[in-house]
Amino acid sequence: MVKEKLALREQFRETRDAASTKGFLSFLEEIAHNQYAILRQAVNKLATIDCLLSLALVAMRNDYVKPHFTAEGDVLEIVDGRHPMVEALRSDPFVPNSVALGDGEPRCKVITGPNMGGKSSAVRMIAVIAIMAQIGSYVPATAVRLSMLDSVLTRMGGMYASCRYVALRMISAMLGSLGRARTGTLDIHGRDVRNERHSG
Repeated sequence: MVKEKLALREQFRETRDAASTKGFLSFLEEIAHNQYAILRQAVNKLATIDCLLSLALVAMRNDYVKPHFTAEGDVLEIVDGRHPMVEALRSDPFVPNSVALGDGEPRCKVITGPNMGGKSSAVRMIAVIAIMAQIGSYVPATAVRLSMLDSVLTRMGGMYASCRYVALRMISAMLGSLGRARTGTLDIHGRDVRNERHSG
């Protein structure tokens, strides 16, 4: 008698699960055919609000400034810029960096220094601040003045660092596509350069 009741209960459970799955799939199908466009618009608008609110809160809490755009020539000037991610993740204060490109200054800079000296953070900071300014965000700096950019090109070392040919091809392609409305950043091109490997 008990075994029959247990078997019947299991049968009812399987029937319930099958009906629940069928009902849920029917619900999803109805949404896909009748409500998808409305839900997609709502989700996209909520995502936009979330992004703008996040940028506003970060700017307010971390003393970001409004970047100043200029139509006079090519210029990218950052005064006491900070890398937003490094600043957020580290407890010790980020040492600000200033850079001036164009508008009477050279349009190309070479950053040298010892390992772990902050070169990569400085290069990434320039690219991140330029992108943040372009999307309409306040930026982590004392002052920023720049021209409108149509792209920010980067080459940041990593997986191709040990292959000189691939690295040089990437750099050549990037430099060939740079124009008056584009900025580019190169990082760690000289990693693992040893005399015994590159002599002759």
